[in-house]
Amino acid sequence: NATVPVIETGVGNCHIYVDEDCDFDMAKNIIINAKTSRPAVCNAAEKMIINENVAEEFLPIIVNALREKDVEIRGDEKVKYLIEGIKKANEEDWSKEYLDYIISAKIVKNVDEAINHINKYGSGHS
Repeated sequence: NATVPVIETGVGNCHIYVDEDCDFDMAKNIIINAKTSRPAVCNAAEKMIINENVAEEFLPIIVNALREKDVEIRGDEKVKYLIEGIKKANEEDWSKEYLDYIISAKIVKNVDEAINHINKYGSGHS
């Protein structure tokens, strides 16, 4: 019987939502920090969900920044259409905790669709 205290952690799969009225530079910095600072921890960003009204403008910014950090980006069909060289995210990707330099991206119509996606695939980690 061990008497050493421990801290239990759970599964991550944390999401970041980029809304249509966000500050692009701030959103980019948050995503880069949350994905690349310590990618193997349970609170690292694993998914980015982007509002369709800013996707065409924001995606090139974040993809270039992530690629500079050697992050592999997987995306839904809309992301693949907008950005060349993106690997298609499959159903397993949405619920997977990568713990690596990999992130998946999805484009949504609004915050409600983002919340539904997070509720379906997220782990509840903050």
